[in-house]
Amino acid sequence: MSEVQGTVEFSVELHKFHNVDLFQRGYYQIRAGLKIPSRIPHRLFATIAGQTGDSSLCSACVHENNVYSRIFQILYRNEEIILNESMNFRVHLLLDGERVEDALSEADFQLKLDLHFTDSEQQDVPAIPMISSRTLCLHFHPRRGLHHHVPVMFDYFHLSVISVTVHASLVALHQPLISFARPGKGSWLGKGNLDTGPDQSSMSLENLVFGAGYCKPTSSEHAYKWHKDLCLLLLNAQRGLHMYYTLIMKEIPDLPQLKLEEFSTEDTLSQLCTELQLLSNPEKIAEQISKDLAWLCSHLLALWTQFLEVATLHPEVTAYLTQEHHMLRVRRFSEAFFYTEHQKLAVLTFQEGLIQSHGQISTEIRNSDYFTSMPPLPAECLDIDGDWNTLPVIFEDRYMDLPCKDNISEFQSLESNGECSLKTPRANNYLDKSTEKFDACIKDPKGKPKPDSFEIEQGFYTDIRVTGEESFSQSIKVLPDTCNPVSAASETSTEFGSMQGECGRSLADESQVVYTEMQGLQEIELNDSPASADPASGSYQDEYPQEPEMTTEGVALESRKAVDVVNLSVSCTATCLPFSSVLKETPAMVGFSAKQAVFPITRQPLGSFGVVSSNSNEVDEEANERIFYQAKEKFKKEMKIEGFLYSDLSVLASDIPYFPPEEEEENLEDGIHLVVCVHGLDGNSADLRLVKTFIELGLPGGKLDFLMSERNQTDTFADFDTMTDRLLDEIIQHIQLYNLSISRISFIGHSLGNVIIRSVLTRPRFRYYLNKLHTFLSLSGPHLGTLYNNSTLVSTGLWLMQKLKKSGSLLQLTFRDNADLRKCFLYQLSQKTGLQYFKNVVLVASPQDRYVPFHSARIEMCKNALKDRHTGPVYAEMINNLLQPLIGAKDCTLIRHNVFHALPNTANTLIGRAAHIAVLDSELFLEKFFLVAGLNYFK
Repeated sequence: MSEVQGTVEFSVELHKFHNVDLFQRGYYQIRAGLKIPSRIPHRLFATIAGQTGDSSLCSACVHENNVYSRIFQILYRNEEIILNESMNFRVHLLLDGERVEDALSEADFQLKLDLHFTDSEQQDVPAIPMISSRTLCLHFHPRRGLHHHVPVMFDYFHLSVISVTVHASLVALHQPLISFARPGKGSWLGKGNLDTGPDQSSMSLENLVFGAGYCKPTSSEHAYKWHKDLCLLLLNAQRGLHMYYTLIMKEIPDLPQLKLEEFSTEDTLSQLCTELQLLSNPEKIAEQISKDLAWLCSHLLALWTQFLEVATLHPEVTAYLTQEHHMLRVRRFSEAFFYTEHQKLAVLTFQEGLIQSHGQISTEIRNSDYFTSMPPLPAECLDIDGDWNTLPVIFEDRYMDLPCKDNISEFQSLESNGECSLKTPRANNYLDKSTEKFDACIKDPKGKPKPDSFEIEQGFYTDIRVTGEESFSQSIKVLPDTCNPVSAASETSTEFGSMQGECGRSLADESQVVYTEMQGLQEIELNDSPASADPASGSYQDEYPQEPEMTTEGVALESRKAVDVVNLSVSCTATCLPFSSVLKETPAMVGFSAKQAVFPITRQPLGSFGVVSSNSNEVDEEANERIFYQAKEKFKKEMKIEGFLYSDLSVLASDIPYFPPEEEEENLEDGIHLVVCVHGLDGNSADLRLVKTFIELGLPGGKLDFLMSERNQTDTFADFDTMTDRLLDEIIQHIQLYNLSISRISFIGHSLGNVIIRSVLTRPRFRYYLNKLHTFLSLSGPHLGTLYNNSTLVSTGLWLMQKLKKSGSLLQLTFRDNADLRKCFLYQLSQKTGLQYFKNVVLVASPQDRYVPFHSARIEMCKNALKDRHTGPVYAEMINNLLQPLIGAKDCTLIRHNVFHALPNTANTLIGRAAHIAVLDSELFLEKFFLVAGLNYFK
């Protein structure tokens, strides 16, 4: 078996350290190290870019192949330290010569980032203790390389972020030149006994190239194939890097616009192979192979060095990669986040079927191909990005005034009158634009883009740059196959335009049309033979009539449901999620190649830009995404899902990455948005710390002022009236003390805190602020008390606690504060006004939470109450009292979220406490909820 030495280089940049909310002042340090699996014999060398000679405390240093950043002092919250340190990790790997590409793409490279802390300046550097650590999985592919930026957040007790950029490329393939330590054969599980393999100097050149079992007759065939595979991989790595380099020069005009040397992969490869086959002497063949590989490696290394000189620590490259990562991450969180729109009146009905279907879908989805085949991010940290094992599944039910139109034509006219906010100005112009780009790219692939072909709106340039880049990669890809790629594209665009004329474009048809268009483009892209490429546009037209069987935005469109779908997909209330405000940016999305627009972009949008179809890997790459997309469609059909998926929408709640390069100057003239956070029973003001953190990170420059209520933290067992007075005093004093000019007030409550908030709204002293109310986010709030709790254990615990603490609040929650139920505190509170003043009332509940009954948190009927002749009617009256004013309020939208957390099997999970506090301490739930939908309620 012949072995090859492959060299991969990782360039790692540490940009900024952001103190989000660290508890301790003092001296901090970041340490970075690359981990390579021990099963692959390897040698690792770490260096600091541009550093020569000894380093001091105030600069980075290398210690045992780990890189230590300079030590920096943190004194204030929200402090930002600019590190701008760049390091290189060069890894030499010993690979099986038969499967070099697979071995490289399967290698599990990991970047370990550790946070170290000391409170004294004098401590010996290596001895500074580590306080938190994160590991990034780097999904490196030799053809594509890796170019990605990740803001890595440390754990809850060390809330801080280090922003990291990673570039990686294959830089060399040749015969093994250095000795590798490798696991000895006799050792237990391959550990210990490191032997260095055969002495390279004693092996003949033929044995090195042809393998140890060298015998003349068959070996030349073997040598030719081996030579071809290695040359092809080096050429593909070169082209991948070349295309990425060209792309970022095109996207970032400020970069030095260099003329890059380019050679055609196919021509170069066939030339090298032909020259080799003219030789018959094994020694000559071996020598020629070495020469060819060395020649290709030198070109690749030169390009890589040139790329690093330009891209390393370049602020615009960083900004560009930051935006890309954020988009990918939000897209990925939007999977398994379902939403359904209902008429407002439906809020009063007992929707038992709906709840049961949520439970069934969440169980099925965990092990479905849809969830398990979700592609990873290019560089990901499982603790903060999650995977199918750990991400929560969320169902959203939105109750709003929907237009009750009976047929599509009325719906169309409604849209054309401009009444509906969900209209998209797409159509011809947007495919024509991508055709122009096709044209431009074919004529001058390296030229700068025409300014008019990019409309940069609201800094959303990532979409646009993907457009340019995709059409660029497509033009290259389609050229060898299709005689006239431009005409194929323009046929698509006219077809698209006529479809646009035929149907009013709600979000639902948008995804359908885009999907159809994808089908067409996919065929152009994936078919190699010229014959099959051109008819793609024809097959696209033939396919369209059958499209309604396709799921549009997640609803299995059986004909009887078509009308409902149309109704569901239009949101005309002023207060529905403001997708409309951003939809105008989406035309850029269509320039995505087929696999991008419709597949959740969970990987570098460079996707697979392999032009050469002689190797299956690029096709695998596309196939993976297609498998995922098909699995998702199949899942939606099989489960007959009555709703949509957020991942089918083109715009989600968060479009600005955390810590954007330029934060807008806050203009406080129009007042600030006060957000009051209220903890639950036996809680404290830090309970909602993560909720606050993720809203602040998601809305930089959002003019938000948080009041973390603490007046009740010493005694949450008092009665509700006492706690209401304390909270009301705290709010009014906060506003007066800081002399705040308030434009909006929102409330976020956890558990019992939600009842205190509702009680504050009824007080005469608060009346002045009622017209400023914006969002009420209720996290597991017992709005209907704890009647009908299905956990005897919890009910007994609450009863015991109430006796021991003589708690007024627990007495009131269990309706034992008055013999007449209609005179109990919670019933009387339900009769007072309050919730209808909010624009958004968002109720988050989880059936896994046994502390607060699920139906109480959602303010809806439950089975036991329907059966109960004595208390049931009172329960129904309370629900009616709470929800009727909301239905009557024009500007108020009620949203219910049903969350299924992925919880470990612990006692806390068993008694239902884990889910009750997961809404406060699960980063995965909070980021998914806010980035995909929740931030819209605070904008």
